Amino acid sequence: MYDVVRVPMAFTFEIYGDVTAPSSDCFKMFNPTDLASYNSVLDDWSAAFFTIFKLGPHQLGEIQSKASVVKLDKLVSIDEYLDGYLMERRNRYGKKMENLEN
Repeated sequence: MYDVVRVPMAFTFEIYGDVTAPSSDCFKMFNPTDLASYNSVLDDWSAAFFTIFKLGPHQLGEIQSKASVVKLDKLVSIDEYLDGYLMERRNRYGKKMENLEN
């Protein structure tokens, strides 16, 4: 983030973060902390995934029916695009960037 737009830290930290809060509060900031909240979040995310699973084949069918307009062989899977991305990422100057370490 800093290399590109000179922002010293992530926006989420600036917007939602409390610099005086202990690091143990981070979990509570981004995760449900009681059973009712947990079940509500679980229901919402489950519904989102079920919607994707239900609508996905329909959306793919539309893409395949327009195959003459969109060349399916030019589509790149996210797996191929991200292959090695988290382990081998470097910026344009060859410097290793923040990512998962081996």
